[in-house]
Amino acid sequence: NPELFVFPIESYGYFNRINQYLIDKYRPQKVIGFLWDDNFTYKQHPYNIFARVERFFVRRSVKRLVVQCDKVLAICPKMKSECDKEFNINSIVVTKPRKEVDILPYNLPNNRPIRLVYTGSLVIGRYGTIKALVEVIQKINHDYGNVFYLDVYSQTPLTSRQINAIDISGCSRFNGAIKQSDVFVEQQNSDILVFVENMNNTFNNVARLSFSTKITDYLSAGRTILAIGPDNISSIEYFKEEDAAVVCPSSNVIYDVLLNIMNNP
Repeated sequence: NPELFVFPIESYGYFNRINQYLIDKYRPQKVIGFLWDDNFTYKQHPYNIFARVERFFVRRSVKRLVVQCDKVLAICPKMKSECDKEFNINSIVVTKPRKEVDILPYNLPNNRPIRLVYTGSLVIGRYGTIKALVEVIQKINHDYGNVFYLDVYSQTPLTSRQINAIDISGCSRFNGAIKQSDVFVEQQNSDILVFVENMNNTFNNVARLSFSTKITDYLSAGRTILAIGPDNISSIEYFKEEDAAVVCPSSNVIYDVLLNIMNNP
C-alpha cells in the first residue's frame, strides 16, 4: 500500500511496462513520473524509419504512464515546455540543486596562463568539441604566448591517438579520472570552467532535452563558464537565457571568444 510511487519515464518500453505493472498491482495513492530525456518525440532520429517505428511504441507507453501521474517532473525548462504541450499537462521543473556553499566574488587574475578546466564525459561527440578547443588554444598560445591552459578530467576511455590529440605540452593535459571530491577541488582552483556539447548534428538531438548535472556544479563553483555547443539544445539555451556563461554556438567562434577573454579579463 505505497503512499507515493516515483519513477523515471524511460525511452525503452520494457522499463515503462514494469512501472505500469507496479501501478496497476499496488495502486499507489500518488504517482509521480520524471522525464529527464527526450523519450516522447520523433526529433532524435527524424530520418531513421526503424527508430521511428520503435519510438511509436515507446511514445504509447510514455503517454499511458503520463495519464496516470498526479504530477510529472521535467529536468529543464525546455523539457517542460515540450512535454506540457505534448501531453497537455503542467509539469514541474526539478534539476540537481546547487551546492549549499557561499559563492565568493572572483576576478580573473593577471598572471598567465588562464586555467580552463573540463570535468566530465567525452562521449556523444564531446571529445570532438574538446579537441577543437585544444586546437584553438594551441593557435592563441603560438600567436600571443602562454595565455591559456586546459586541464581535462574524464573517466571516458580514450585511445592513445585521441589522448595525444588533446594532451599538448604547454596547452592542455588529459588527466583521466579523479574522485568526485577532487573534482570539486579542481573546479574551485580553475579560472574558467568548460562545458561542451557535440558541435555537429550527429548527436545533437540525443542531448536536446537533457540537462547536465555539471551545470549546477559549475554554478556552485562561482567561476566563469565557457559553454561550447549548438544553441538549440536545452543546456546551451539555459546558459544564454540566464546569461550564465560565455557561449560559443559554433566551433568557428571559439578563437574570437578566447581572444576577447584574453583582452578583456
